[in-house]
Amino acid sequence: MTRKVVVNRAMSLDGFVAGPDDSMDWVFEYATPDQVPDVMNATGAMLCGRRTHDVGERDAGKLSGDAYGGPWHGPVFVLTHRPPPAPPDGQHTFLSGDIATAVATANSAAGDKDLEVLGSDVTGQRLRRGLVDETRFTAW
Repeated sequence: MTRKVVVNRAMSLDGFVAGPDDSMDWVFEYATPDQVPDVMNATGAMLCGRRTHDVGERDAGKLSGDAYGGPWHGPVFVLTHRPPPAPPDGQHTFLSGDIATAVATANSAAGDKDLEVLGSDVTGQRLRRGLVDETRFTAW
């Protein structure tokens, strides 16, 4: 298996990724654990931006351990200009600096599995720098 830097995006047919107040609850009404085992089994680490992290934490940890009903557990790297004074837990690592360095750090932690990309701004930075191997879209 060749590891990749992967972007998975879900959006409504009318083009929305998030609802009011950045809510992603609508996705969990449609995406069930049986629909994503291949993605979760292939994921070794996640890299996201600070806003995605904060929304994920606000929404009961859906960003990491409880994502998709809980089949994936692993390291989450958060690229931010605003790192917290102390890391809130052992699962999230806050990084500041260059996007290529952040991708390399998170990719290393993914081992022989894929690095999952979350967050629109950080995804855009990676796309502009050619740091994404594969993009997948799902529309409901």
